[in-house]
Amino acid sequence: MNSVTVVYHREDGAWWAESADAAGWTAAADTFAALQDLVRESLAFHFETEDIKIEEKLDDGAVLTPPTGWFGASVASAFAKISEGFGVAALAPTLGGAPAVARP
Repeated sequence: MNSVTVVYHREDGAWWAESADAAGWTAAADTFAALQDLVRESLAFHFETEDIKIEEKLDDGAVLTPPTGWFGASVASAFAKISEGFGVAALAPTLGGAPAVARP
């Protein structure tokens, strides 16, 4: 199983992602939700397997998901799992499609 840390960036109204664990790989999309889908699909293509553990972070270091590889999980259920697993007080998407993390 491949373990990959993905870092998300927001610039000029769009989102993009990169990973030091996937040489030469990047992904970009207009919304955060679309980018998360693209990240999972394109990493599966890059590594030629869907057996990937993905740890997602924002460029400020905030962790969005534990490294568990939730392929096929809905964003809502992923957010629920994160809030339970990390003791996060509140975690929800914002209107702009960006993740919002409220720490206790």
